[in-house]
Amino acid sequence: MTVAQTFTPDSALLAELKRIELRTRRTVSSDFAGRYRSAFRGRGLILSDLREYQPGDDVRDIHWKATARTNRVFVKTYEEDRQLNIIVAIDISRSTLFGGLKTKHSHALDFAALMTILAASNNDCIGLCLFAGQVEEYYPPRQRRGWANRILYSLLSQKELPATTDIAKAAQYISRHQKRPAIIFFISDFYSKPFKEEFKALGYKHDLICVNLKSELEVNPPAAGLVEFTDAETGERYMIDTSSKKVAKELRQAHARHLLNLQNICKEAKAELITIRDNPIRPLQELMLKRTRRFHR
Repeated sequence: MTVAQTFTPDSALLAELKRIELRTRRTVSSDFAGRYRSAFRGRGLILSDLREYQPGDDVRDIHWKATARTNRVFVKTYEEDRQLNIIVAIDISRSTLFGGLKTKHSHALDFAALMTILAASNNDCIGLCLFAGQVEEYYPPRQRRGWANRILYSLLSQKELPATTDIAKAAQYISRHQKRPAIIFFISDFYSKPFKEEFKALGYKHDLICVNLKSELEVNPPAAGLVEFTDAETGERYMIDTSSKKVAKELRQAHARHLLNLQNICKEAKAELITIRDNPIRPLQELMLKRTRRFHR
């Protein structure tokens, strides 16, 4: 596992990094950025100023040193700690290579790039966790010059994706290393060993958002007769009759069970759940609108 390695991009990746950043920044309009600020809020309060006591003020806010020094009663005032800690945790196992013209892995990178640019544009701290069977790379949330580009570069630098997925290990790792409250986007297709208890522990400490990667080909494969599939994580090959109505029904039922299980896990972990099938913009907009409405009830 690598933690924040030296940032030394080669020319090809640097060019791709520039293209992704330009494309993402065109997406992040002022309206979109405003929705981000309304939807994702800091959890804490920081001391803002002192003022003289007024009837009705909480006596617990009295600043005793200032009161003793001036012989006048002063109270502390606070403001929201607006700066956020955001972690984008991405499943980079081989199962995410499934898809059509764009794979689930590509959609995950698009979503991660979008969140990285949004966080950096709002002076928030952004971090990254790349995981498969174990945590492959981890960048703790930081807010400093060049940090967002490091994260974007790391997203593009994965040459060979690991075979297996263990979400529980990734959740445990983040729980151990991220002490301050954070907003954590867990991006995966969630085909993994059991992880319910680890998610519950993570959701207790942090604001957890699950981003479910889904390909339409998984749920509704085209009727193309016998097609050979290869399990990306085990290498096992098998034939599926995609023209069979029975097979199509079984596939839909299997995906429905998988989704129901994920929904139950998210409910117990007090996590939100969104699904990405193609462009990540609309699901993220819907999430931000939902959170903004909840905050303004």
